[in-house]
Parts: sequence; structure tokens; C-alpha cells
Amino acid sequence: MKAVLSISLSLLASLFVYPGLSQETLKPIAPKFKPDPIVMEGMVEGTIPLGKVAPSEKKCPGFGNPKPTYILPLKSDFAYLNLKVKGEGLVLLVDGPDGIFCRPDNGEISGMWKAGNYQIWIGTKQKNKSKYRLSLSESNQ
Repeated sequence: MKAVLSISLSLLASLFVYPGLSQETLKPIAPKFKPDPIVMEGMVEGTIPLGKVAPSEKKCPGFGNPKPTYILPLKSDFAYLNLKVKGEGLVLLVDGPDGIFCRPDNGEISGMWKAGNYQIWIGTKQKNKSKYRLSLSESNQ
């Protein structure tokens, strides 16, 4: 029992020592999901250049974490889906079946989305902490 507790405490401590190593996998969604919009809020602190996270997007400005902030599984294709991040000095980077997209300045990605898993990074333009609000909707937000 002590060994299990020790390992669990070590794992918990590593999440605080190495911020950004954890990510949240969102519940899989399909068209006509409820509630619409889905809204997530949190705090982000970029630690590495986003160009290192997604080498094909070397010109993506700002800093993120080694692992994505969220993983979004889509059960089927969407004719229209809108993903938007709001906050001060934020960058949105998405890697999925459709390709890799970088949106600086409180980014937004909308249009047709293919079924599959999407990795979503919320980054900062500077190496600083910033609050964010991420929303996902089937309508224009």
C-alpha cells in the first residue's frame, strides 16, 4: 500500500513540477451535440516554441506545451464546426485529419471537419500565463 501511495504522490507531484504534461481528452462528439456551445476555461503558460510542437508550422508564433491542451475526438464528419479561443495574447494550434492549422490573435477555425482525433494547443504569444476561454459550436460564434 505504501508503494502505491508513493507512486501516486510522485505522479501527482510531477504534474505540478512539469506543467503542461497533462492533457484532457474531451468526450467524443457527433453532429447535433448538446450543449452547444461546449465551453472550457482555464489557464495556460507556454513553455516551448509552437514551431517545435508542429514542425510543419514553423511560422506559428508563440509558445505552448509539449502535449496538447485538449484532444477532441469527432465521431463523424461535421459539415460545419467552429472552434474559437479568447483571451489575452493567445495562439490556437490544431493538428488533425484535415491538417495542421495555426491561428494567432485569439484564433478561430471553422468550416468542414473530418471525423478523427484533433490535438488542440492553446499557446501564448509570450512566455507568460494567460486565462483562456475555448468554445466549440456548430454555429458561427
